[in-house]
Amino acid sequence: KLGWLAKKHRVSEVTRVGPEVTRITMRPLGGKVAPETGQFIYLRWGMWGGTRPFTVSHYDRESGEIAVTVKALGKTTNRLQTIKPGETVYLEGPYGIFTRAALETGRPLVMIAGGIGITPFTRLFEELAYEPGRELHLFYGNKYTGEIVYREEIEDAEHVNVIHVLSHEPDYPGERGFITVDLLKKHLERDLREYEFLICGPPIMTEKLKDSLAGESVPAEQIHFELFSY
Repeated sequence: KLGWLAKKHRVSEVTRVGPEVTRITMRPLGGKVAPETGQFIYLRWGMWGGTRPFTVSHYDRESGEIAVTVKALGKTTNRLQTIKPGETVYLEGPYGIFTRAALETGRPLVMIAGGIGITPFTRLFEELAYEPGRELHLFYGNKYTGEIVYREEIEDAEHVNVIHVLSHEPDYPGERGFITVDLLKKHLERDLREYEFLICGPPIMTEKLKDSLAGESVPAEQIHFELFSY
């Protein structure tokens, strides 16, 4: 349930960005939410809808227009696939500091995403485009090519070295299977202890990678992960 700080917004655009994945763009009808890169908000559809946390995938500081990317994974997220422009939503937040470390460190950055876990990184790409020469890598895991969310946007980010990893597509010419420390070592030239890591995806992926990176003596303060599940 949202508190009295919830801010009323109107849906301005609804865009399908992947199979059962929808970007919902909203304009404030009063105060702005004003998230920092990587933060999330709680969203409620109408007066009595379910409330869920979503990472902010886009934000316009001037207009206050804000967007979240929603994958159909349950009752609330399935219903949100049918939301229409003009409808009313209530937002509370922002919360979280997931990607702040990326903006505060000069280390090369490794972003690791699984499925809809790509959403915190879409804004980060925009922010880091203003840091020419910054070493940026994205390892993005999905089951199939057709499930890659924001594929065009990601591959147009020339300042990011993108490695797609597909687990259920045996004919895929690139990396197949899952994102592991061995895969990271294959594509990264430096010792893993020299990188800053941001991980966002299914809990099992996140936990395995955290443990594996710790096993490679990567300091805990260089491993950051999203704090809520999708």
